[in-house]
Amino acid sequence: MAVSFQHAPSPHIQTRRKVGPPTVADMVSGINGRIALTLTRVVGTMWCAYAFAGLALVALPAALSSGSVLDIVQWISQTFIQLVMLSVIMVGQNIIGQAADRRSEMTYKDADATFHEAEQIQQVSRDTLPLLEEIRDHVADQARVNRAIARIDALRARMNELGATYDLVTQLTQSTELKRFQADRKLSGTKQMDANDRQRQQVARDIDNVRGVMDAAADFRRLMDDVIAELSARASATAQTSLARREAA
Repeated sequence: MAVSFQHAPSPHIQTRRKVGPPTVADMVSGINGRIALTLTRVVGTMWCAYAFAGLALVALPAALSSGSVLDIVQWISQTFIQLVMLSVIMVGQNIIGQAADRRSEMTYKDADATFHEAEQIQQVSRDTLPLLEEIRDHVADQARVNRAIARIDALRARMNELGATYDLVTQLTQSTELKRFQADRKLSGTKQMDANDRQRQQVARDIDNVRGVMDAAADFRRLMDDVIAELSARASATAQTSLARREAA
């Protein structure tokens, strides 16, 4: 009997694809926020630091001509350092924010790719099941069996291309692996068995294994959906923190 499975994607998945991971720019709201972010980006550049350094140097001759050590110290600490370091610090914060956004985006894309590869594993398993059932039900028709096996080999090649994600999915199939091992032991311990019956039982074992992989892929996708939601929440918190630091600067 063929397994009927109809995948109904969560609306959250479609929304997540459109929105993507949150960034610092996404956290800005209102005209004041946009003005603050624009000024932060302008001031937080090395060109602005150079301009501030030039502006501070304008007051240097006056500090030197006074002959007062206090005036020189005040010029260094209150004029030069404050003006120049303001922009330099903001440049560093901008770089950190961009790195956080980039890291968030890459992690998000990796998780999303793994999520969709798990969906492909589900599909390959779903396509394999009716072929195995065909072999089980027509084991005496060797020509038909060979055609089904050829199609299964093609599906196996597709599955091998998903090796890294498949290895993760199989971490959730321990019970299925145990049942497969038990079935193998039972088959190896049965000496008096017709060749067709043996093949039929081997295929039945493989059907159970493929069903287990398909169920594990579904569980894995649910886990990855939770992971992606958590990554989005953390990225949002990081972006808000980065924006708050920029505004404080």
